[in-house]
Amino acid sequence: MTFCVGQPPAALPISAVNVYAVVKGTLLLTHVQRGWDTPGGHVESGETAHAAAVRELWEETHVRAARLTRFGHLQVHNLETAPASQSYPEKAAIVLYAAEDLEIMPFDGPSTDHESSDRAFVPLADLATIHHNWTPMKQQIIEYILERGGRHTVPSRLWEYRQVSATIPT
Repeated sequence: MTFCVGQPPAALPISAVNVYAVVKGTLLLTHVQRGWDTPGGHVESGETAHAAAVRELWEETHVRAARLTRFGHLQVHNLETAPASQSYPEKAAIVLYAAEDLEIMPFDGPSTDHESSDRAFVPLADLATIHHNWTPMKQQIIEYILERGGRHTVPSRLWEYRQVSATIPT
């Protein structure tokens, strides 16, 4: 897997999206079956990458973003999984979005409209120990976002943000 800035090549199919919401020195993570991870998932048939990012962010965290900005992609070579799974082609792109101006709605745990059991804003310094598969490449992605102003992102409804996420510094 390789992190690339900009649009994926036209010939590379887009199979999934990941959303990075950096807020006041923290990153929004969702707790899914494999552990704590950034919100994201498959792009459904006929769905745009942007629509998938909006949907996955809501389904996994009950957060809406006024702005989702595409900033890069991961080039993925799925030799091990391609024959066994039609979900991901052998070569594909995972499109990366930065989420800004967040509206954070109450999250009451697993239900029919949640794909995760929890969400949390995790301090950037703690990601390596909390994220289920933190890598130097993921650290590079965070640094890229921060260099472009992500550190100043604040929720549009701060009162909801404080109410539903006690782990965030005020």
